[in-house]
Amino acid sequence: MYHMSTHRGITRILAASLTLSGLILPSMTSAQGTVEEIVVTAQFREENIQDVPLSISALSGDSLESKNATSVLDIEKWTPNLQIDQLGSGWGPTMAVNARGMGLNDFKAVFEPAVPIYVDDVLLGRPTAGNLDLLDLERVEVLRGPQGTLFGSNAAGGVIRLITRKPTGDGPTVLEATMGSYNTFNTRGSFETALGENLFGRFSFSTKRRDGYVDVLDFTCEMIRRGTPQLAGIGDGLGADGPDAGTAPDVVVAGSPEDNAFGIPIQTSPNGTNEGCKVDEMGDEGIISGRVQVRWAVSDSLEFNLAGDVMDMDQKSPQDHVADTADQASNGGFGLVNSSNNLVNIPNFGVRYDDRFAPSDPFVNYSSFVDPGITFGILDQAGNATGQKMRYPGGILTPNTMQARHWGVSGAMDWAINETLNARVILAYREFDSYFGRDSDGSPIPLNHTVDTYNDEQFTVEGRLSGQLALGYGSSSWTTDWTAGIFWYDASDYNSNISLLHMGVIGAGDIDRIDDQTNQKLGIFLHTITELTDQWTLTAGVRYTSDEKDILQTRIKRILENRAYVPADYLFLPTPLSQDAERVTPMASLSYQWNDDIMTYFTYQQGFRGGGFNPRPANLLTIGTFNPEEVENFELGIKSDWLDQRLRVNANLFYMDYTDLQLPAVVLDPLSGVPTFPTKNAGEADMLGIEMDFVAYPTEHISIDGTFGWLGFSYVDLGSADPAVIASFPGGGGTAIANPCLDCRPLRSPEISASLGAAFTTPISGGEWGNLTLRGDVSYQSETNFTANNFTRANQSAYSVFNARATWVSPTEDWELSVSGANLTDKLYKTSVLDFMDSLGGIQYGYGLPRMVFGSIKKRF
Repeated sequence: MYHMSTHRGITRILAASLTLSGLILPSMTSAQGTVEEIVVTAQFREENIQDVPLSISALSGDSLESKNATSVLDIEKWTPNLQIDQLGSGWGPTMAVNARGMGLNDFKAVFEPAVPIYVDDVLLGRPTAGNLDLLDLERVEVLRGPQGTLFGSNAAGGVIRLITRKPTGDGPTVLEATMGSYNTFNTRGSFETALGENLFGRFSFSTKRRDGYVDVLDFTCEMIRRGTPQLAGIGDGLGADGPDAGTAPDVVVAGSPEDNAFGIPIQTSPNGTNEGCKVDEMGDEGIISGRVQVRWAVSDSLEFNLAGDVMDMDQKSPQDHVADTADQASNGGFGLVNSSNNLVNIPNFGVRYDDRFAPSDPFVNYSSFVDPGITFGILDQAGNATGQKMRYPGGILTPNTMQARHWGVSGAMDWAINETLNARVILAYREFDSYFGRDSDGSPIPLNHTVDTYNDEQFTVEGRLSGQLALGYGSSSWTTDWTAGIFWYDASDYNSNISLLHMGVIGAGDIDRIDDQTNQKLGIFLHTITELTDQWTLTAGVRYTSDEKDILQTRIKRILENRAYVPADYLFLPTPLSQDAERVTPMASLSYQWNDDIMTYFTYQQGFRGGGFNPRPANLLTIGTFNPEEVENFELGIKSDWLDQRLRVNANLFYMDYTDLQLPAVVLDPLSGVPTFPTKNAGEADMLGIEMDFVAYPTEHISIDGTFGWLGFSYVDLGSADPAVIASFPGGGGTAIANPCLDCRPLRSPEISASLGAAFTTPISGGEWGNLTLRGDVSYQSETNFTANNFTRANQSAYSVFNARATWVSPTEDWELSVSGANLTDKLYKTSVLDFMDSLGGIQYGYGLPRMVFGSIKKRF
């Protein structure tokens, strides 16, 4: 149930909304500009956005450009209750998209996105490598709330639709170049031409290059520079262990060759000797994108559209900062870290893993990405030293890289069979390959490294038949627009996740997690829009979905000898699992058109997200599945234009009943003592929220726009994710060490998100010298949680980001110059957190980009 503070929060928010409207309305007295009509296809037909009974935001390609938006990540700034971030180090080029508290927080294919992305009605089944450039877009549509009828399973939180420009044969050629901070150099362009009679082509490209904003420093070099070489094991009077029964370092003369040779290995810088202690960097950008479209207008009733696109990414790991280590009992993970220090770190390097590797500068990192080889002592069953040693030669490369190639081809046929019947067929194939490494301990000591190879292939087919039906009974008659369709999705995913984890302490500290998964989805749907009267419209739909998944999970203890694997090398033998689900998801909406400018609606929707598999089982007992999650949405909304279309205000109030939530857990396996990370289905949660967006033209030269979102969230019960339930983990005695609580909020879902922007456009010398536009945007979000248990150490407090842009357009509109800035106040804020304090020994933060400034030049031909 909602607490009284929640009710008070709603009252304050409604009062603030009314106050905001009061501030805007009086200024609408001498306006000349009007709100543009936005045509969307959210219901698979062209409609004015003001006529669609859904919570939808639409941004034109030109509008996105004016707001400095260049990738999918930027869309969140102007959409209420939507958060989009890169997941961060360890998850590679994977986006975390969350809408209304539902989203994705892992890159593994066993999870489904709750907010899928479509490009020209082609589904991107996985968000890895999904940070697409906003290349040659006509518009972006963001549909919030479950879209289970037209868009099927895994759209429980909403849908992001990218719609590109279709070639017409007479579009302009555009070239643009941008330079800026951190040696940014970006280019983009498009070209359109007639290829023959009724045959048109469009070609577009984009390149992005930027240096990293995080310095990877050689720890030993940096400690010598600071005058504290002892922290790297130099001059501390410790040398390598001699031929005795122990494993501890021998005491030697401080500063002697034996002393100085025993410490943390020095890295070799690829940057030469003039870079000081910097040996690498993180957080750079290197992306090349291209798109080709061909449109064949066979006749007035038949059209074919073919498209192909490719994105090639080759850059360093995302920004990563070790903020704290579990080197003290009070930090929670003391046992595992202490064992690593005593058995591995001190015997090999003479130093402990502790906060010396957590630099105060958030843009400094001490990762080496290379395992230098270690020796560790062998313990008896009682945990006592035996005097025996084992050598791990090393050589595992966990590269500082994030590579991906994402490409696809699609074909669409549109056929107007007659005046009332139309058909559309879309066939598409998409594929991505990705390779990325992580040094999660942020140090030269090999404690927690991973390297991933990830491949996804998908084939989709969608067929739609739409028409119009005139019905009548007695003196009454009405018209129904209907769309019926079928959708097929067939995908295969392969992921090899090599993990080096506390070698010498965890028995299976060097393993290869191999997941080989297939997924087939079938959807059959019907959607109708019936004009009951001139004012009342009924929208209704239903979809049947079948979702089938199969996986083969293999966990191999990696060996160093050149021999074939034997059964003893497996944590468990290759194990097949299946997860199948069938659902029927209806929707219904009743809208009332009060006049030409005001429409209200009430909508009911259902949606679900498919189930999956435990992503990281440690043994046979921790292999398992989790079920689909389901959501019901009740929504009351208004869409309105005021003051001769100089002010547009759209708002909605929604209540969502969310059941069987898929929640991440951290459980200490009772048999091995190794942390495992199962996903559990929570019982139920309630969400109550408000969303609003507005755009206003106070004068001919000024425009103002903004968004506001409030999300109330309350767990009803936690089901199998409850720590009390996990205490009875298979095998008995399991301990939940990082699970959600009844008072917790969902991940990456701030209570309040808002934005406000304003633009001023004026002619220079009456337009003789062109036009100048000045624009400023500020986006805000309240406290955000990055862990299911809402630990304060992993939260991001409320913050705002300010962007600005000045653009000059020549009198003939063929030249355009702009100067822009992002995060102009240089706000430091987290975009990702990996909290392993209670399990593996540390916590990592990923931060957003620092202050950036750019200059651009564009030419239209």
